Amino acid sequence: MPHPFGSQTPPPSRRPFARRAGRRAVAGVALALAATATMGVSRASAQAARRRIAAAGPPLPKAVDPLAGWPIKKVEIVGNTRTDKAVIMNQIRVMAGQPYHLSQVRVDVRSIASLGRFITVRADVIPTKHRRVIVRYVVRERPLIRAIEITGNRHFNDTELRELIIAH
Repeated sequence: MPHPFGSQTPPPSRRPFARRAGRRAVAGVALALAATATMGVSRASAQAARRRIAAAGPPLPKAVDPLAGWPIKKVEIVGNTRTDKAVIMNQIRVMAGQPYHLSQVRVDVRSIASLGRFITVRADVIPTKHRRVIVRYVVRERPLIRAIEITGNRHFNDTELRELIIAH
């Protein structure tokens, strides 16, 4: 079937929306880049900032973890009641016998939190007498019931009903 407009390109009103939106997006990005380039700081203020940084001296070293490199004695999980321990352990890459590194523990905390089952997730690192550490992940699970809504009640006071529900 021949194209309804023949070999000509369709008028702008008939072109696909994505093509027009793409051109607008590219033009918008170019406009934003041009605007930010003109809003730069003056040369004098940039030189003053460089002088302040140079006067401050060399940057301070990052805090050194005194337990880094110690072997991990054991990995514990505390606070889970409904979530199976195996589900959490599948998210943990730190294992007993490996050297302890804070960055690995932080990655594990993020991966446990990404399960979406916990309100808070934290890691406690406990040194032992024999230059080993125990890594304890402490979790607090989200509640099963977030809210109870009472509607259509005419015989009892809502506050009395809430107190009875919470008491039992």
